[in-house]
Amino acid sequence: MSEIAKVLNNALLETQFTPIAPDMKWEAERGFAIQILKANDYLMNLATQNPESLQAAVKNVASIGLSLSPAEKLAYLIPRKGKVCLDISYMGLCRIATNSGSIQWVQAQLVYSNDKFSFIGAGERPVHEFDPFATIEQRGDFRGGYCIAKTSGGDYLTTMMSADEIHGIRDRSEAYKAFISKKKLCPWVTDFVPMACKTIVRRAFNMWPRTDQHSLERMALAVHLSNENEGFAEIEPTSPETATHTVDQKVYFDQLITNEDSEGMYVLQQTIPDGAFANLYNSFEKGTVTKYKRIVDGLMDKGRHTFHDYRSAVLGSDPEDEAGIAELREEVSPDFWELVIKGI
Repeated sequence: MSEIAKVLNNALLETQFTPIAPDMKWEAERGFAIQILKANDYLMNLATQNPESLQAAVKNVASIGLSLSPAEKLAYLIPRKGKVCLDISYMGLCRIATNSGSIQWVQAQLVYSNDKFSFIGAGERPVHEFDPFATIEQRGDFRGGYCIAKTSGGDYLTTMMSADEIHGIRDRSEAYKAFISKKKLCPWVTDFVPMACKTIVRRAFNMWPRTDQHSLERMALAVHLSNENEGFAEIEPTSPETATHTVDQKVYFDQLITNEDSEGMYVLQQTIPDGAFANLYNSFEKGTVTKYKRIVDGLMDKGRHTFHDYRSAVLGSDPEDEAGIAELREEVSPDFWELVIKGI
């Protein structure tokens, strides 16, 4: 413990911490770090063997601006690959989003087979009816989950993930792989619901407005660390560069709306970064936001249905029926047809 105290008593670390997070109290965060290490012998040993990783984790606390306070449950020190790392909870990700001012509140929920659930569109709140006091077994099989974020303008942004997508993220997690091979417990086993919710929020982050560059950088770092701690690449692009759209994209986006081009809207959504499309989706002038978001939602929904219709037609056709396939190809744009063939 004396070695750890020496690391955390380092005057240089304090001088690096305070300018980054002037609103956080260094002595309090230092005390929380020591408290966490004392409660976990394995983590304490890692900190002793690799003090540089402990220092880096504490610096990340300042960079992200979330306290290590066990009572708040926003951020944790965890072991990963022989290092002490900072991890962010589901509630921590939500806190960063609301601190930005562009998001009023965030909520993630999981959906089960016995729930009554209806997805209305990316710009609307879904209808989700369930008994909050029922057990997981009573609610049925896990189907997926969603995240709702209410913007400062009063709009809603809904992000969906299926059970297969969430399980896919879980299955790529190094911690879950260790559970499968070594039967070593991990959060995906002991705390599936918050882990699944955090996974959905990490994806939803890319659809939220970027009005505060500092908060954007904090959220991007938090999402990056969360993905890194799971042991795989980013779920979605999170850098500020991928969250912008070009002038040409905006002009084309407006043309698609004017021409009611659902196929073109589907192609655009599938072929540019999620962050860029999210910015286009939130680029309407005040007073027209709800109207145009509904139009875009309708175009995306129609384009998605058209895609699935053509995809089913291609898969169900005779490969030797070149004339029939050619006829289908002539009915849609070359870009849309390319997505149909690829199965995107």
